[in-house]
Amino acid sequence: MFARFVALLAWLGVCATALAAPDSPKVGLHLHVEASAGCPDQAAFLAELRGRGVVIREAPEGESAATMQVELSTARDGAIGRLTFRPREGPLEGEALHREVSGTDCGSVAEGLALIAAVILNPAGPTVDLQPAPSAVPQPPPSAVPRPPPSAVPQPEAVGTRPASATAPGAAPLPAAPPSAPAAQPNERLHLALGAELTLASGVGPDPAVIPGGFVDVDLPAPLARWSTRLSAGRALSRPVQKPPYGTVEFNLTDFRLEPCFRALGSAALRLRACALLEGGILEGDGSDPLGAEKPRRPVLEAGLGVRPTWTVSDRVVLGLSASATVSIVHYGFYFAQDSPGSTAYTLDRFSASGEFSVGVRIW
Repeated sequence: MFARFVALLAWLGVCATALAAPDSPKVGLHLHVEASAGCPDQAAFLAELRGRGVVIREAPEGESAATMQVELSTARDGAIGRLTFRPREGPLEGEALHREVSGTDCGSVAEGLALIAAVILNPAGPTVDLQPAPSAVPQPPPSAVPRPPPSAVPQPEAVGTRPASATAPGAAPLPAAPPSAPAAQPNERLHLALGAELTLASGVGPDPAVIPGGFVDVDLPAPLARWSTRLSAGRALSRPVQKPPYGTVEFNLTDFRLEPCFRALGSAALRLRACALLEGGILEGDGSDPLGAEKPRRPVLEAGLGVRPTWTVSDRVVLGLSASATVSIVHYGFYFAQDSPGSTAYTLDRFSASGEFSVGVRIW
């Protein structure tokens, strides 16, 4: 009993010394938190870190600093969280180190990831230190430690608990993880989605064109996590033009689009992207009476800008809208008779606009 009392006094004395010591300079960190609807956001995650004695300085863009990416999302049977850490110094500089935690709800998963982040960033003191520091503080009495700190880091069942030794000097930093951990999730931040879209476009034919089609979406990994690319293709429904007494032309459009986009606003559930558009295709005029079987084909090449809001309904289904305006790079017309001014069937517009509705499913 006397030995425990002496150990407790020593531990309280060291804690008082630490509180009286001046703060160490904070080390910059690039922290990015992506959270599904109902999950703690970046501000809440920072509060969790502060509650565990970790104070960080969010590094501005362009500063060379360590990077920590946190993902929180809901699943059918609970919630899942992923943490990716890229140190900027030490033997693992530049490597992507991963941890994954699952639980019954987003709040407990966020607590588990905050515990892991605290051990990574602060194994021995109240400020960020990316290198392990020598242990100077004695261990607290055994009765104050619900479980050994190392087992609380990699085990998913630690979610929702707050061991008293979460920031104790005996806790192991993330670089001690097994070497095989980074290779376990090679596509963790690269997301691929497939889907269908319905587009209404004007300026690429005699009447507004209804264009059903499909698309592939690719969300790029960090450090380009705000960027994505969409490749889509479709074929418009036929639009006939009658020009008495010359005849009838039926127009058909095959359309392709490449859209690099930048996520300007939003969270993991609701996002607003600004996009650049490069559109190409073939506009075909199928003439009859008196053109017979003549089918002139002309290229379509346009460039423009657009906006694309999206809503993640569940962990995999994404709904989207789009509005865009483009400028035609090529210009031409369709004629029943080249030497007859009144025989023009259609002349391609200089400008065009389109609106789109899409439904996508995330493959990974």
